[in-house]
Amino acid sequence: MKAFNHTCIGESHIKSGQVCQDYSLTINLDGFTAAVVCDGHGSQRYFRSDVGAKFAAETTDDLMKEFVADFDKSLIIGKKFTQRLAKHDPKNNTEDELYPFFEQLFKSIITIWYQKIEQHAQDNPLTEKERELCEAQWIDEFENGIKIEKSYGCTLMAAVFTPEYWFAFHIGDGKMISLQEKPVFMEPIPWDDRCFLNKTTSLCDTEPLDEFRYCYCGDGSFPDAVFLGSDGIDDTFGEGENLAEFYIKIAKGIVENGEGKTSEDVEKLLPDLSKRGSQDDMSLAIVYDADKVSKNMSVYNKFLLRKVDVEISEKRKRVEKFNSERIIKTDEYKRSKQAKEDIDKKLVSTKQEYEKTLKEWKDTEEKVNRLLEFFSGKKRRVKELEDSLKELEKSLAKSEQDLKYSERALQIAENEFSEEDAALQNLLKKKNEMAN
Repeated sequence: MKAFNHTCIGESHIKSGQVCQDYSLTINLDGFTAAVVCDGHGSQRYFRSDVGAKFAAETTDDLMKEFVADFDKSLIIGKKFTQRLAKHDPKNNTEDELYPFFEQLFKSIITIWYQKIEQHAQDNPLTEKERELCEAQWIDEFENGIKIEKSYGCTLMAAVFTPEYWFAFHIGDGKMISLQEKPVFMEPIPWDDRCFLNKTTSLCDTEPLDEFRYCYCGDGSFPDAVFLGSDGIDDTFGEGENLAEFYIKIAKGIVENGEGKTSEDVEKLLPDLSKRGSQDDMSLAIVYDADKVSKNMSVYNKFLLRKVDVEISEKRKRVEKFNSERIIKTDEYKRSKQAKEDIDKKLVSTKQEYEKTLKEWKDTEEKVNRLLEFFSGKKRRVKELEDSLKELEKSLAKSEQDLKYSERALQIAENEFSEEDAALQNLLKKKNEMAN
């Protein structure tokens, strides 16, 4: 078995000026091949998670070597492939005679990791930048040695291969995928349902020992390759066949182009994947047996071919669906085109009628304006005559009144005349009488 690994800073961390919080390593020794991937938590609460990830990987590296050196391999040789859920998992209802040995390994990792981060916290007081980013409570806890582990929180996954047996363990998210003849791909370590969306189990949890899950095999059955990827990778490809296809293509590259070229390709590829995908830090560690991968390449090619066939089938269905929709849309287009042509014709005739009616309206408007002007003149003349009539009526009323006054004066004058005339006649009569 051989191994190589690469880690790259995520696109989002480049943009925000954050450090890479992933850490990975591989070990290639005679009779011992291993890989470790750790992912530091991203939120501000875990402001030294990059250091925590590095310490976790280095601690696991040392302790895995000691474990294999001291472990009585007769206890595992002959054991069939076994998976063990996290201790807290309610589905974990089976006993495993090797659990005490793995438990001791996990305890040692946790203990030494704690020692390293506590020493680091003592040797490295909070920087001004860290103080600016941290809440007051976190600063107080850190400076009083409370919940130091939270500042360094990270996940951990590892795989170890010896000539006689292999095992792997995991706490947190990310995915470990193995390739073999049957099934073509699988997750050798059972998943923990507590790792969901942005939540994950972690070395910094209150009881991390109960959150380790693992697998092992000592019956001579080895996977062709095992891929340890931080969650930045599975967040990019998703779970299942898309992720498996990505790893199969890497395995295929190892066989066809060699480890050196493939390793270079992966190193160049990861930053581009982060940019186009999850934007997160990415770590990928690969443990593989090139001969077994080469032997089963036909199986992997069949898997890829079947996947392509499925994609072709799905694409054909989509094409048929879109073709049916295209036919419907074509009919709709023809109807719409005919409707448009009908509307265009109606528009032309309506426009002609409009222009004719507009001309008639303008002609009529001119006539109406002339009539309005004529009516306006007549209206003014009627008003003038009405005013004259009113003045004449007033004059007539005054004349009638003056006439009445004149009639009275005449009557009085006639009466006075009659009286005077009568008096005159009487005087004349009297004169005549006196003369006789």
